[in-house]
Amino acid sequence: MANFEFGPLTPSLAQTADVARIGGKGASLARMVSAGFPVPLGFTVAADAYLQFLQDNELEGRIVNLVKDFDPTDFAAMGEVSGSIQKTILEAPMTRNIRQEIESAYGALTSQLVSAASVSPGTLPQVSVRSSATAEDLPNASFAGQHDTYLNVVGHEAVAAAVQRCWASLWNSNAIHYRDRLHFDHMNALMAVVVQQMVRSTASGVMFTVNPVTGDASEMVINACWGLGEAVVSGMVTPDNIVVAKQDLKLKTLQVASKTVMIALADGGGTVEEPVAPERVNAPSISGDQVRRLAEMGRRLEEHYGAPQDIEWSFEGDELSLLQSRPITAL
Repeated sequence: MANFEFGPLTPSLAQTADVARIGGKGASLARMVSAGFPVPLGFTVAADAYLQFLQDNELEGRIVNLVKDFDPTDFAAMGEVSGSIQKTILEAPMTRNIRQEIESAYGALTSQLVSAASVSPGTLPQVSVRSSATAEDLPNASFAGQHDTYLNVVGHEAVAAAVQRCWASLWNSNAIHYRDRLHFDHMNALMAVVVQQMVRSTASGVMFTVNPVTGDASEMVINACWGLGEAVVSGMVTPDNIVVAKQDLKLKTLQVASKTVMIALADGGGTVEEPVAPERVNAPSISGDQVRRLAEMGRRLEEHYGAPQDIEWSFEGDELSLLQSRPITAL
């Protein structure tokens, strides 16, 4: 049997919480793992790998030349710069040792999931591959939604390809514009990647430990939908809206939305939009007990981080997983 392991370029989420190495998303997840929160198993592709990739292909100088003189108010020109940089990254070959480390880490994750009876022996796991920029989820700048995520990725080659696409997404137009607006040096922004077991979500969404509309710190707000939470994040569906009192976790309001579609895992990889069963369209997507468990977890996360949190969560049946927790920056 192959000797799979997490290498220096691919530490597991249990090994490090260094933002400079595994980015804001990865570091937050690693701290959650360390504190015992229910986070899906996974590993990271550290920013060191991205840097090595640039150096091995002699891309740094080319990127600097492309980005140094563009006018940030000229969106057409910025789009051309973005497209050129991303094309350059995607067409460059991934160094053999980086690819081997990613494949070995995916194998180690597979072994962990087999041991946990989460996947059957001989089965390759479904994973999410998510960008985790080193400038991400900072107290004064979230960069949320600026970079790419790939869901339901299966197989060694597919994971490596998704990692490279995440590297390229560091240079999409929105990310370039956001960094420029914050006067953030483009070349100081590095990209790590988080690879995690894919949760087969029956219901999911986001939770805010402070009411994001009113700013009321005594309330927590949960947005919930059927299937994957991307339907909420993308605005594809109007979610159920639930307000909970933070002190005693009692339900204050429940607004059940009409949810006619959901995002589910597609056979062979990726996601697919599916109709919601008629009997569930106007039914709450999570139960009262699940609401209370979520609210309790939100309160714990806020206490753990010492600041209001924006949390991505998922239920697979009745099993709760936390997919991300970041500071709320817009209050």
